[in-house]
Amino acid sequence: MGRSGAFVRKAVLVCATGRASDPGASDAPRGDNRVSICTSPGRVVRQSHESAHRPARSDYRLSTKGNRMTGGSPAAKPLIGAVLGLAIAAFSGGEAMALAPAVRVWTADGECAREVLLNGGFEQIKDDKALGWEPVEHGYSVAEGAGRDGGTAIHCRNDDGVARLAARQLIELNQTRPLAVVIRGWSRAENVDGDPGIDYSLYTDRLHQDGSWTYGQTANFSTGTHAWEYREVTIIPAKPIKTLAIHALLRGYSGQAWFDDISVREMSTGGAGIFDTVPIRVPEPQPDTAKSAGVTTTTPDGLAMGYHRPTGRVTSLTLDGEDLVVAGVPSGFLVRDVAAGSHIYAFEHGNCAPLGLARIIHESQARKTGETAK
Repeated sequence: MGRSGAFVRKAVLVCATGRASDPGASDAPRGDNRVSICTSPGRVVRQSHESAHRPARSDYRLSTKGNRMTGGSPAAKPLIGAVLGLAIAAFSGGEAMALAPAVRVWTADGECAREVLLNGGFEQIKDDKALGWEPVEHGYSVAEGAGRDGGTAIHCRNDDGVARLAARQLIELNQTRPLAVVIRGWSRAENVDGDPGIDYSLYTDRLHQDGSWTYGQTANFSTGTHAWEYREVTIIPAKPIKTLAIHALLRGYSGQAWFDDISVREMSTGGAGIFDTVPIRVPEPQPDTAKSAGVTTTTPDGLAMGYHRPTGRVTSLTLDGEDLVVAGVPSGFLVRDVAAGSHIYAFEHGNCAPLGLARIIHESQARKTGETAK
């Protein structure tokens, strides 16, 4: 890490994320195995990645003298040293114990979300257009009785495969910090040609508060002919959003499509945040149950961390003698099953039962601690 100023105040979360082993789903998408030191509720201070296609390992180790770390890149030593000695492996069997998540992942249907789209069901009509939805280029038509439940939908018909048809709504979010947004909705199609892509989709552009744009984050629908189909996309902005533009789009495809029940839900400013690109519910501080500082690990460039193994908590974190810990927030080695979309869990006594993970006890460690080697 060096003295580049990458550390920020109150860096308290040391987190590992990845997907749990699933022998029955060998072709399932794999998430990154990553280790992060983060601020609360979520700014990444330093991050290290390990390939998802091979077992995670580290070229770093703690020396037996002074608990200092040796080997590897100096820039990554403080990070890896913070989580050394806690290897994990899948349980071979047994039922998972009930353990509350350390951090709950935010969902758009929870109380920390608000609907920001006007007339997503297209039931409000004025001058033959859906209220709040402006036609773009060749526009759209209102299709009364063609909606999912017999209500109103909007209809885009493209006979030549060249026309560009869309309904657009501009939403002024005026975020003061980055907040997640979930876009979702339904469409059915008739004889839409070609392969699925961004031109038959719920299509979004966004203007950030600094004047920059991000274009083309989409939820794509299937082509061909199909009944009502649901799609959604979650936007995790790196910068606060000023204006979000959402389009119900059929562009450059021949055929016709109907859209209905579109929703845009924004994370509310209270009680939610973004941690390591994941929208989360910010946890309430909890009493620290650690009775001692546990093992303290130091690095050559001034970082020191105390780790209490029975509770899995970081009990101290200092940089050049300055205390960075926020009492009562989740800390230590945290894990999430990305593929399953799970919440974020902590380890207790080296185990994370809800995700079927356990710490490997090596023979050398077993001799020191009296535990059974695996």
